[in-house]
Amino acid sequence: PVTQRPLYYPQVDERTPAVTQTEQLRSLAQLTGGAYDPDYETLLDPAGIDDPGNEYAALFQKSPIALSDRFGVYQNNVLKSLTDVITATYAATHKLVGDEFMHAMARAFVKTHLPQEGNLNRYGGQFPAFIEKFAPAGKLPYLPDLARLEWACHSAYYARDDETLNISSLENLPEDSFDHLCFTLRHAVRLVPSRWPVDKIRRYSTQDD
Repeated sequence: PVTQRPLYYPQVDERTPAVTQTEQLRSLAQLTGGAYDPDYETLLDPAGIDDPGNEYAALFQKSPIALSDRFGVYQNNVLKSLTDVITATYAATHKLVGDEFMHAMARAFVKTHLPQEGNLNRYGGQFPAFIEKFAPAGKLPYLPDLARLEWACHSAYYARDDETLNISSLENLPEDSFDHLCFTLRHAVRLVPSRWPVDKIRRYSTQDD
């Protein structure tokens, strides 16, 4: 079973322009007060905010440590948390390539693909496409499809519930309506086309040593 990870981060669009210094400081001030600011991107780039200005100076004047260094604590925590989410979601990929390679690849992904919503159980769907362009993974051509299979299993687990086909309800339908019936797949159904035996690779990668 997939373990629920109730981690939450603010929503941000990758196209969001660089925020101003004041906005960066507002983000930090709200974080220290327990609230999240949408300017998530400042957590990944804390440089250039050593001078808080008059509006927020009182928050930082008592510390001898540079503001950017203190802000870096949040940066490292966010990067590690999101990297852990990716490595946990893609467990077979992780086991296949090893800790060092997986953490480096996941960290590179996180730095260029920010969460788009608060529920991190839905974070990481772009990772397979990222692997295709990740040069160090080029010698493992089946790796992107293996990751796609893992995401399919993961997203199917978290798909919203729906009702199964009820045969008894079909029996009560008038015959003249049969030509107009339309059946849809359940929300958890996923199709993963691949020229590689990724199901066997996944099974091999996740079996006990």
